[in-house]
Amino acid sequence: RTVRAAIPFSPDVRFPARTKKKTSRKEPNTCKKCCIPIRGASRLLCAACLQSSLDVGYKEAQNNQAFEEEKTKYLDDAKAFADNLAKGYDDPNAERLYCPEFRPPRGSCACIQKYLSGDGTDQKVRSLLQLLQEAKKLSQQKCYNWEEVKRVGKSHAVGMGNGQKHSESFEQFVNEHRPRLRELKLCERATQKILFYSNNFLHRYLKTEPSKGRRVQRTKGKAVLGKLRSLDELAEDRCCQQRCAGLARRYATLVSQWRERSQLGQTENRRVLAEMLTPSGPNSTNCYKFISWVTGCSYTTIAKVSKQMLATGGDREPPPHKLKKFFDSKNSTQGEETAAQSETL
Repeated sequence: RTVRAAIPFSPDVRFPARTKKKTSRKEPNTCKKCCIPIRGASRLLCAACLQSSLDVGYKEAQNNQAFEEEKTKYLDDAKAFADNLAKGYDDPNAERLYCPEFRPPRGSCACIQKYLSGDGTDQKVRSLLQLLQEAKKLSQQKCYNWEEVKRVGKSHAVGMGNGQKHSESFEQFVNEHRPRLRELKLCERATQKILFYSNNFLHRYLKTEPSKGRRVQRTKGKAVLGKLRSLDELAEDRCCQQRCAGLARRYATLVSQWRERSQLGQTENRRVLAEMLTPSGPNSTNCYKFISWVTGCSYTTIAKVSKQMLATGGDREPPPHKLKKFFDSKNSTQGEETAAQSETL
């Protein structure tokens, strides 16, 4: 057909200034934090937000600083509460009647303060003080009778344990009163503060009595409750796109060893988690779901081990206990002081 270009208002003539630009019906891609439009369908953050998100150490330091400030404030208030009780009842043992538990994201526990602030405060305080005094007395008794122990030179020959093992009467006392305090809705840390025992006292295997086992049996955990699935069931299931669960079929012996070692104790469990989190490439590790299926650990525990490995550059050994660090630093400072004194002399 002929082009009607000479006819006014002809549909065959188009002016670029009059044409409308094509606009997409989809909403523009925006940054998830600051909502600024960005180019690229695969991008989720703008350049500024991406740079700030990569600087994890600064944010973590800020969060840790705020957490430490809140924890210090709570502990000061709790100690002031206990000091008032000690002055009111004229008993210095009452200074231990406060809960030291403060963990993110729950914050403060304050179970002892809440328990003593209710009705019948006087009776509750006196009963806790009586328990505390009896526990303190029994905790100082050891399994050895120092009058009957033989002396070798200047020291006593007490054998393995160095005389620090608690007496059977203290064990019975803790086993009797610990469930009662937990029924009063006191947390584990508060119960430990009242009865003068520690986590090692409850869960550690004694070298002096290896056949005795733990003093308290575990009641939590998938392995204890028998909720761990068999390796054959894991091999048939799919955990992620990498199909980490396929290791249960191809390397069944290795995965079964991981499961057995994870149930030997907390330290060995952390070593197993570190081995399973060891990368085989820049961005390839076993997924958290598969690790949880094998060991029964929660994602929080796995994340802590992963964070510790990233901080140490891939060290699989669990970090030393804080008390061990404290005593090591204390011994080193004492050694330096004695060396300085000997030099001056």
